[in-house]
Amino acid sequence: MLGETELRDTKQQFWRRYKMRLPPEIHPADTTISRVAREIQKQMLCVYNIWRVKTLQFQLTTSQKKRKLSDGLFIEDGEDEEVVAHDVDNYLDRLFTLLLAYAMAGCAGATGAPDAAQELNLGADTTKFVNVPLHVSTFRAKRSTMVLPMAQRLQWLPL
Repeated sequence: MLGETELRDTKQQFWRRYKMRLPPEIHPADTTISRVAREIQKQMLCVYNIWRVKTLQFQLTTSQKKRKLSDGLFIEDGEDEEVVAHDVDNYLDRLFTLLLAYAMAGCAGATGAPDAAQELNLGADTTKFVNVPLHVSTFRAKRSTMVLPMAQRLQWLPL
């Protein structure tokens, strides 16, 4: 996990850049943001199972219990898996949550970025100003899946 101040700073940077207020059903959990931030810092992006992406709602409604293994050694037991239907809507919602986590963790200014005033120009390439910009391409995927028959929608998406 990121430290409390690092996590707060990350969320504040995201707010300053995008001015978005997200509901807990979509907002990434602190653990998801922390994992993604470590990947970006180490420049080691990993393949991640979409069904394991956690939201803030899951974080707030579950509890972590510490189990004692020996003196001074504890392990956290919690509900690791959220019970959710494996359908196309849930898949795309979790994909959007993961992309939000990447955007939150990568919203710090990019090294060697041009003058910040250039970012305000219409059509400016946001990849020159931040490490991971928020691009909402999941909407394109959602629109594309809606033209397919219901039985083929989830199979069409890259799992």
